Amino acid sequence: MGETFKVAEEITRFKVGDTIKWGSQAAGVEKVKKGVIIAVLRANQDLLSAIVDRERRKPKESAVKAQSYSCFARYVIRVQPPAQKRAGAKRGYTDPAPVYYAPLVRVIDGKSRSAGKSAGSSTR
Repeated sequence: MGETFKVAEEITRFKVGDTIKWGSQAAGVEKVKKGVIIAVLRANQDLLSAIVDRERRKPKESAVKAQSYSCFARYVIRVQPPAQKRAGAKRGYTDPAPVYYAPLVRVIDGKSRSAGKSAGSSTR
């Protein structure tokens, strides 16, 4: 782990294995997400192939929250939702399947440079 990739003549700020927190916005609602970088994709690399290579299994379509291809470099981030109580179970919790996001490298790196450690912060 800890790989660094040269993307668009720049070294990415974060590496595979880093845990980052970033904000995303949809339908006027801003949410903060936290996950682990599992890959850094160059432009036009297949997202699903990268996930399968790293995770050794194909995720459900509903668990991938990004387009397969982009003409921009992206981080592939695995977010593990919190454990949930099983429906109908008297005891025990189940770990839901991870969800995968692919924000642009320039957006995550740019936010973390301009906004300090809040938008794209790394925790190790």
